[in-house]
Amino acid sequence: MKHPIKTLPALALAAAALIQAPAYAIDTDPLDYVAPKAGIGVLGLYYGNWQSDKQYSKGSQVASNSIDLNYGVGTYVKFHDVAGYVVGTKIVVPVSHLEVSTPGGANVSGSGIGDPTFVFPVWLYSNAKTRTHFAITPRIQVPLGKYDKNAAINPGGNRYTFVLQPGFTTGLTEKISWDLVGDVQFFGKNDDIAGGGSLEQKALYSLQTHLTYAIKPGLEASIGAYKYTGGETKTRGVNDGNRTDTTTAIASLGYWATATDNFLVQYRSDTSVENGAKFNGIQLRYLHVF
Repeated sequence: MKHPIKTLPALALAAAALIQAPAYAIDTDPLDYVAPKAGIGVLGLYYGNWQSDKQYSKGSQVASNSIDLNYGVGTYVKFHDVAGYVVGTKIVVPVSHLEVSTPGGANVSGSGIGDPTFVFPVWLYSNAKTRTHFAITPRIQVPLGKYDKNAAINPGGNRYTFVLQPGFTTGLTEKISWDLVGDVQFFGKNDDIAGGGSLEQKALYSLQTHLTYAIKPGLEASIGAYKYTGGETKTRGVNDGNRTDTTTAIASLGYWATATDNFLVQYRSDTSVENGAKFNGIQLRYLHVF
């Protein structure tokens, strides 16, 4: 958790803390787990804007602060053939600006480069004929982002994070594909928080799914959902009672403008939140394959 400051209610800061390690670092897009060819590289650029005007505690709305998150993410991945398996090496670097305002006019914000993530997907099964693919992806987030224990909002978390994410995709019909992705995220300890002591966090689990329909060659529409559970924090040895239980609906439209250039527009909205901020917003993605 972020440390409290006098001008903002604790719930506003709690909402900000929920995206300290942004979900966009591990969320998947439709067809992410289709096995690529070894030897290719992909450059990805993302922009997103998420907003919230409702914050919850134990399932009840307790605040109506205005929270505005703008972020950008740069990614680069190269795929290799290792003993007959396709293996990727990827780096993800986020930058963000987060602003929290109360109805009374108090305001706090923070911006900068977040913690980079190193990603290593390994495809254990791939069948192009049935469009069925399965991979396991370990992710390591390292504490190199901007962090100041005396700041109300930090892009970096000042702790290591490890994620293990298995992903599966298959063709249900000639035009419909289904993705199912799960992950568990483990957090290191932050021993440098305001007021002394440490911040710990329990494992955070997620389950993600997409249904994708091929409208025509190069144009695809998807609907999906994410479910996040767990992740309760402990500050100076005291449980914060902020266990995550959030469900999110998502819709995407992807278009291959050329054989090597892909654009994706995405809308997401939290449908239920147990603790923290209820968000909705958009994400834009550009991929270049070379």
